[in-house]
Amino acid sequence: MKYKSENQMKHDLNHLNNYYIYYVIGFFLIVILIFMLIDTDDKEIEYFGRIRFLDKQETTHFFKSDKDDYIKKLTPFDIKAQKSKSKKDYQNKIIESADSFTPEERLRIEKACKRADDALERINIPGFDGIKASNLDWNLALTRGRKYEDGLPHTRLDTIFLSELVLLSSDDQIAKTMLHEKVHVYERLFPEDIEIWMRSQGYKPYKKWSDFKIARSNPDINEWSYLDPNGKPMVVLYKTHNLNSIHDVKYSGEQDPSNEHPYETLAYTLEQYL
Repeated sequence: MKYKSENQMKHDLNHLNNYYIYYVIGFFLIVILIFMLIDTDDKEIEYFGRIRFLDKQETTHFFKSDKDDYIKKLTPFDIKAQKSKSKKDYQNKIIESADSFTPEERLRIEKACKRADDALERINIPGFDGIKASNLDWNLALTRGRKYEDGLPHTRLDTIFLSELVLLSSDDQIAKTMLHEKVHVYERLFPEDIEIWMRSQGYKPYKKWSDFKIARSNPDINEWSYLDPNGKPMVVLYKTHNLNSIHDVKYSGEQDPSNEHPYETLAYTLEQYL
């Protein structure tokens, strides 16, 4: 039998101790990594749990109930521009367009919502608290085709309406759209905040939107039209000759959607943070 020398035994013992230390360190690093991953997953689950996708039945009920009276308040010019015979005819058409999101659509929108909220958190201007906006839950509804508002994204109450046409855009554009529409939700929920922003920018109330008989209805704005900082009215009127679309309009200023109303100006401005 061959015996090891005392020095060899000490060397082996030191080697064993080092191995044990490395093992313990490695074990704790793995445990920490696991907890970090679990924490990240929990945060993602918590975040995506704040995104509510209405299904076809819920969206259909929304259209039928018309709780915000949007359909009720449409003018004869709105109905004609929507290629409908009456408010009831229009309502029936949009009910047919309601649908549920597919898993693929949900995934793309979830990523866009996260990017939008991350951008909103960096915004803090008089009258708009980006962190407060980013903490708002998402309520999303889907329509197919152009029967409802020509497929344009918009808000009603605290719900953002998207069409499949919006989802044909790039991921970057979808994220901008989500930020834009969430700004509109914020404007509706916190009008006192937005009043501060409008005053700081020099906007002044002008006339009720309903005072303009041929004004195009927009679900994203309040009931007022405004004077811009230069004192010019901001209003969008239908072209009554050959009216065939909600796009057959003329702006009081430049032909630019951001000039329609201060609410649109703010939404278009803030989407540039993405």
